[in-house]
Amino acid sequence: MGITLSQVQWISELVIRFSISRKDYPRLEQYCKKYGSTLKICRRSGILYDISGVLRRPLLIAGILALIALTYFLPTRVLFLQVDGNRLTSAHSILSAAEKHGVCFGASRKKIASQTIKNEILAELPSLSWVGINTAGCVATISVREKAVPDNQTENGQICSIIAARDGIIQSVTASQGKAMCIPGQAVRRGEVLISGYTDCGQFLRAEAARGEVYALTERNYHGVTPLRFQKVVSSERTQRCVSLIIGKKRINLWKGSGIWDSSCGRMYKEYIMTLPGGFRLPLSIAIDELLQRQTVLHQISEEGAGDVLFRCAADRISNQMTAGRIQSEVHAFSREKSWLYLEGKFLCLEMIGIPRQENTGVYHDKAG
Repeated sequence: MGITLSQVQWISELVIRFSISRKDYPRLEQYCKKYGSTLKICRRSGILYDISGVLRRPLLIAGILALIALTYFLPTRVLFLQVDGNRLTSAHSILSAAEKHGVCFGASRKKIASQTIKNEILAELPSLSWVGINTAGCVATISVREKAVPDNQTENGQICSIIAARDGIIQSVTASQGKAMCIPGQAVRRGEVLISGYTDCGQFLRAEAARGEVYALTERNYHGVTPLRFQKVVSSERTQRCVSLIIGKKRINLWKGSGIWDSSCGRMYKEYIMTLPGGFRLPLSIAIDELLQRQTVLHQISEEGAGDVLFRCAADRISNQMTAGRIQSEVHAFSREKSWLYLEGKFLCLEMIGIPRQENTGVYHDKAG
């Protein structure tokens, strides 16, 4: 009959599978009926049948349309942000200021090139002298230039004096540069000039950066409180992990309830940020809270032991607050109220109280008149 068979497969002695052209199907069907054979269509192939198959899959069509739309939409948006050129200013503060003025995830690439946005970022961050925003694809790079921050004590041309950081009675004055404005035994208040950066040389005033050390007797007050009874952890009973999905600034809890049991529950928090190859961070992260339920017992501490802890804490804190110096003497008193112990103390300290202060340099001092 002139019908071409292709891709012939022998299934069994009475069954054969093959492919024919669509136009030959009616003639072959009549031939099979004439001789008592059964013709069954297993599969149709071709462009028309493939298209009709795709049309019967709405989710696939929706995905293809969404992919086409994203192909045109995503290049017009900012998906990744990075900071370049910052040394003293943190990248977090720069990104926060940029986000307030529209430079954030999903922002339009055309709008962030505005000079107004750059000026607003400069106004929010005084430490920056210049801001530039460049986009390449979906990545926006915020390039910054920081203002020079000179050291008032060592930079040439800077004039500074040493002033008192707190009230005290001067014990010793050592002025290696500048003029001493105080003597031992003199009482000074906070903010008084101890070593001036201006030295009277007769016909003119010499301006320089004052250097030196000034030690004084100061008084520091301390108030402390500690419990006499507290819960002490003795063992861990069970552990529970709670997972959260963080998209941008929104947190989605993937478990029911908060998961926090009571005051005996410990918590460890870990956050895993999703990144792409090349180090680009996605605004997507997974947070895992590991909750540890612990067994505690009531622990009692003596009043003498609590007093020693409070006094040592007070002495360490006072020592750490001083730039240099030591505690000369102290007067303290304890008081108890229910299960709490209170400390009221006064510490007499010998410490260095001088700190630098930059002077105005816009006035020329001349005594010659």
